[in-house]
Amino acid sequence: MQRIETRPKAGHHLEGMSHHDDSSSHDHNHGIGETALHNTMLSNVLDCEALIAGGMGMGAYESIKQSGIKPFLTDKIDADEAVQAYISGTLDDHVERLH
Repeated sequence: MQRIETRPKAGHHLEGMSHHDDSSSHDHNHGIGETALHNTMLSNVLDCEALIAGGMGMGAYESIKQSGIKPFLTDKIDADEAVQAYISGTLDDHVERLH
């Protein structure tokens, strides 16, 4: 039986932990701090089959995949339309929306 529901997004920033540092160059080799942040952000969706979003960072995308959830980046504005496309198997994953 399929269930569709909306859940609140867990906080993007945790006290004492910054998503990005203040350096002028950004290193995409994510450390343990970023992994812990992603795990916290995923804590309320770990029982889900898929996560549909309009965009996200590469680290979050990889963390979602590693947790066993199928991430989908969509250009659809309407959430119900995106969910129906997922259910029908026609939702494309727009990885170009990764940042």
